[in-house]
Amino acid sequence: MTDKLCIFVCNSLVAEVSHIIQTGNYPDVKLMTYNSSCGRRPDKDKILPDLTSDELNQYSRVLFFGGLCQKRFKEEIPQNRKIEFINFEQCFELILNKESIYHFIKQGDYLVSNGWLRNYKQHIVDWGFDEKSSKIFFNESLKKILFLDTGISGDFKPNLIALSEYMGLPYEVFPVGLSHCINFLDAQVSKWRVDVERNSINEKLSAITKESADYLIIFKHLQNLVDIIEESLIVKEVLWLLNLLFAPYQIGFQNYFNGAEGNIIWLNSYNIDTKINQNDFFSIEITHQNETLGVFKIYGVKFPEYIEQYKRIWPVISKICGLSIANARKYKITQDQKEQLQHKSQVLIELMLSKDKLLSIIAHDLKGPFNVLLGYSELLVENHRIYNVDKTQHIIESLHSTTVQTLKLLENLLDWARSQQNGITFNPIKTDLILVVNTIVELLNPIARAKNISLIMDIKTPCFVLADIYMINAVLRNLISNAIKFTQKGGSIKIETKDQDSMVHVSVSDNGIGIKPDDIAKLFRIDTNINQLGTSGEKGTGLGLLLCKEFVEKHGGKIWVESEVGNGSKFIFSLNKTRDFQEEQ
Repeated sequence: MTDKLCIFVCNSLVAEVSHIIQTGNYPDVKLMTYNSSCGRRPDKDKILPDLTSDELNQYSRVLFFGGLCQKRFKEEIPQNRKIEFINFEQCFELILNKESIYHFIKQGDYLVSNGWLRNYKQHIVDWGFDEKSSKIFFNESLKKILFLDTGISGDFKPNLIALSEYMGLPYEVFPVGLSHCINFLDAQVSKWRVDVERNSINEKLSAITKESADYLIIFKHLQNLVDIIEESLIVKEVLWLLNLLFAPYQIGFQNYFNGAEGNIIWLNSYNIDTKINQNDFFSIEITHQNETLGVFKIYGVKFPEYIEQYKRIWPVISKICGLSIANARKYKITQDQKEQLQHKSQVLIELMLSKDKLLSIIAHDLKGPFNVLLGYSELLVENHRIYNVDKTQHIIESLHSTTVQTLKLLENLLDWARSQQNGITFNPIKTDLILVVNTIVELLNPIARAKNISLIMDIKTPCFVLADIYMINAVLRNLISNAIKFTQKGGSIKIETKDQDSMVHVSVSDNGIGIKPDDIAKLFRIDTNINQLGTSGEKGTGLGLLLCKEFVEKHGGKIWVESEVGNGSKFIFSLNKTRDFQEEQ
């Protein structure tokens, strides 16, 4: 009987798994589904008849994929060594990594997928809310619906819109694809196939060892190869075993990748005669599923008269090694894909956070200054004839101050948006840092003087760095503006440079209010906000420091902060010196 694997998946996720099985290499896998949801007990009557009937005997293994709903019926299914439960903390771990899932849940997202939306009406029935109660319930703890789009066929938008209206929540689409699910499914199927192969090999080994007990210890070592996940270690182990088994002069392993020859791995360091003596040489081709993975070449067999006897065990060695090496290569590919998926997931999360940050700033921080401008301008329009000079001067100064703050916020917003879309060209050139600092100090001096703050420069001359003038202007403008914001009236701010091998360290230090230790770790992160007003009530968004970090890192530098509450802060960033400036020093 041909071995077959049966996989049970709940009807909310079966669409994704079905697509993978239908389009992939799974001729030995049977997919079945059970009616379940997170809101009620699964219908065990739809499952148990198949599991207690003779149909179970058609499969060498039965796997259940599921989360909470699976735990509810696990104890009710008769125990059977063929049945295994693969438990998830969250069912969507089948299509997305756990870290990302919990990140979205923590943000207040309600997760749905393509397969889930196919059954959304049943989920609504299970919840038991009318539409009015549903809106109240879900809006108490959730912010939006996040559609994890796996990319399978079907128009899911109407169902998504209907669910959004029922729950009273906005929705957002987050493309996840099927890569994570494919990797997970491949890992489970490969594990089962390895077990099937292992059982088959054990049966063959048992037959051979009955006739030749001398090989028993060798075969026990070979059986352990399937548990090794690094190909080089498998080859090393087989070389050692072949040396023990045949006592040859030299053994080599010729790699094959997709039909092309790779490098040769030798057991011993000494050279061999390229002329093959057919009397004491033989080779073992290592194959898996009709693909050649490599060839072991054995030279100078100590007892050539037994080669015909040795040939009886070559198929077993070939099959075990083939399975082990194929498994190791598959594992490496899976791990590489997993790392790529984790990186892509992190990039997508950061993009969503960037978008949320921008929307939040536009909705709140940008709206506030415009309300102030509108309010003061209306006062002037309606009352300019009756206000005295002092009152009018106060309103004009407030209008100017708010306009300057709004302009800075708009500049940062535009810079950030362009940087996230790779719309800012990085053009590093030889730059005189003194000229850049002078320009920024001259620009910001009026704001500093309004708070009676001194701007002090201590730049060693000359000071040439390799920098994009636009980006470094933005970095210094933000750091000095922040220092002014958080320094008391009558304070001072110092801009200085220090040589550090091939780098220049630029620092902006103040004697202002300082930063709490817990807040320092949050400064350069997009997923956190620090609501700290300036010493004159100035507001900030934290966007400027994110820009500083991104722009400095584009230069190959780093940015960090040293601060103590009540004693001020010192922001330092590093830039590369120009080559000629390094040589002069």
